[in-house]
Amino acid sequence: MVERLDTTAIALLIAGAVAGHLLLMVSARWVNPVVTLMAAFLLLAPVSAMLIPGAEVFKYLRLYVNVLATLLGMVFLLFRRYRISGVGWAFFLFILFYVLAGLWSNRPIAAVKFKGLLLPAVAAGLLAGAMVRSTQELRVALRVFLIASVCFAIPSFVNVMLLSPALAHGVEITFAGLNPNRLGQESTAMLILCTAVALYDPAKKWKIVAYGTATMLAAVVLATGSRASVGEGIIAVAILAMPMLKRPALLTTLGGITSLILWMLMSAATGQLYARYTQLDLENRADVWQYALSEFHHSRMIGQGWVWDEVGRREGTSTNLHSIYFQVLAETGLLGAFLFACLFGFIAISSVRLFFQTRRAGADRRWTFCAVAFIVGPLAHGIAESSSIQGSSINIMITSFGLGLFAPLADLTRAKREASLSAKIGAFRGESGVLARHHGGDDGLSTSGHS
Repeated sequence: MVERLDTTAIALLIAGAVAGHLLLMVSARWVNPVVTLMAAFLLLAPVSAMLIPGAEVFKYLRLYVNVLATLLGMVFLLFRRYRISGVGWAFFLFILFYVLAGLWSNRPIAAVKFKGLLLPAVAAGLLAGAMVRSTQELRVALRVFLIASVCFAIPSFVNVMLLSPALAHGVEITFAGLNPNRLGQESTAMLILCTAVALYDPAKKWKIVAYGTATMLAAVVLATGSRASVGEGIIAVAILAMPMLKRPALLTTLGGITSLILWMLMSAATGQLYARYTQLDLENRADVWQYALSEFHHSRMIGQGWVWDEVGRREGTSTNLHSIYFQVLAETGLLGAFLFACLFGFIAISSVRLFFQTRRAGADRRWTFCAVAFIVGPLAHGIAESSSIQGSSINIMITSFGLGLFAPLADLTRAKREASLSAKIGAFRGESGVLARHHGGDDGLSTSGHS
């Protein structure tokens, strides 16, 4: 239900909107406006789920930011000739299919209305990634995401430190009404973005800020007790660290320092956290997954279209089946599961192809690992949570952003290969010209001597 706003609140909202648009216009001189809007989404996604005054307004702002980013991105795509990769289009079309599957549910209008929130989030993420024209622009985008992450990490970390005594008693930390799983997944998504800056950015000041922010976010994730979020973070950070394996001493040092800092910050809760994260049973998921399977068995070929409840809102929301894979299976059946599997294969093939293209061209392979980490992390999180296919989650944004990067990274690799080839051809022609002149000079001297 939409909250009633008084005149003062409406005036403040209008003033904030005007100031925000002016700031967007001014910052466009240095930063892609779509990237700036995605940074705003990073903050609005968790804030809109908090139990705070005006939270309903933040939900509409989140949607507005996504729609505006999509419209701007489409304009740039049309007039500046950016492109989205085949795998990016495949992902968008699958999400479109997932949304339209709601049409064969028992509440088609409500289903498409709710699930349709995915589309602007996916489109904005894809366009933000596709609009990157150089590795420098990608660094700038990640720095902007880092700034947004800092704004969320500091109060979240302070909250964890204030509540740290409760951790020793097995209490899972929340923040402003965000449940532990939601807090954990949003913090992990930001952690992945910060780690990319910490490992790949050449500027030391940005590295330091990113490393510190990532450490704070890691403490927040651990305090939530969310095992799916921890797993997402470990997998994504491991992928990001792969290009650094040639410098094992650096990786070992960074890992050791981070572990020491986290242990010192959360020493009172070490035993409870260890017990939590070594408990790998799925008892708290079994009933939900069994329910998902029962929904699937009612319509095996095309699924239920939408599995919903009225827990979150009167109009209905997607039932949290605690797995994107069970969610897809229950709502789209074998048809959706087959398409999802094909999408997975397409992503894997495209990732491997891009890796070998950059390797042959001698281009910087780190950004390929970066894009893959943005995709694989949320998909791994989706094994035990459904948020990666919800338009209100940061996970869907970074997944789309990672897929959007495939086209510009391929173009940059192609340009690198062509430049290298041109340099070799130029060098060969230069050597040929020198040899020809040298050969001509020898002929002239021998002729003159003969005369």
